[in-house]
Amino acid sequence: MEDVIAITAPQHVAPAAAEDELVVTLARVEVIVTLAAGQPIRLASAEEPVVAGPALELISAIVGFGVLTWVAKMGHGIGLIGLDRTGPIESFVPPIAFAILFGLSMDYEVFLMSRIREEHIHGKTTIPAVRSGVAAIGRVVFAAAIIMSSVFFAFLLTPDRVSKEFGLLLAVAILVDALIMRLTVVPAFLALLGERSWAMPAWLDRILPKLTIEPPTDEAPTVSGVEERPVPVT
Repeated sequence: MEDVIAITAPQHVAPAAAEDELVVTLARVEVIVTLAAGQPIRLASAEEPVVAGPALELISAIVGFGVLTWVAKMGHGIGLIGLDRTGPIESFVPPIAFAILFGLSMDYEVFLMSRIREEHIHGKTTIPAVRSGVAAIGRVVFAAAIIMSSVFFAFLLTPDRVSKEFGLLLAVAILVDALIMRLTVVPAFLALLGERSWAMPAWLDRILPKLTIEPPTDEAPTVSGVEERPVPVT
């Protein structure tokens, strides 16, 4: 009689569905913690409305994720980024990309809003303060966004699929965040709210530190190197 040997598969392998669920849960926790941790910095340095910053960052990230899915997973224009087939997006790409996008968008936001706030505390109303702030710092934000998006677009030249995914996602999200959200939506939002843009509960104003770079002053500006001479009396 021939012996029959039964071969069974090992039972210690974790199902892929459980791993995907764990990655999704960690990504959600990262988004919540990242947005919550950035709020005190926003409020202390720029006094931006509480909901505006996180909402705009989430919109920029969603646009970037949508473009990446539309190209890499659905196959539209896939040849333009050097890929020959569609495939799933690696689970670690969205959380890491969101963290990078959050850091860059925080820089753009603090640069812009702190400048607008400085103009406001020096006596200008909201709309002139927005106009002066965007005129002073808008070109810096625009140049920074173009430089960083160019760097990430350069990732598309590499043969590695993961690098291409990072490059496309971050380049699109940074352009949307800087050019549309920070330089268009934020000034329009402030102009629409007017003086209500700077409203803050008294208890929160007492807790937050004052991070004003240039405190308001009542002294008239003086020109360095110019000596003031008395006007002769005739």
